[in-house]
Amino acid sequence: QACAEVQAALGALDPSARRMAVGHNIVPWVSSRCGGTLALLDVGMSSAYGGLPAAWRCDVGEEGEA
Repeated sequence: QACAEVQAALGALDPSARRMAVGHNIVPWVSSRCGGTLALLDVGMSSAYGGLPAAWRCDVGEEGEA
């Protein structure tokens, strides 16, 4: 169901949108779901959560694809 909701949200934002990155959903490490369509980025780096620093990089190709 979550993947269907991601697809619906992407379609509502822009018909050409293929991926979404989100935060405020603390996960143990940067990860993706729904075949790479959804990137989960909030790893709780704050000392309040005891998390460790993390980074996410999105490379954009020559055609503008991520």
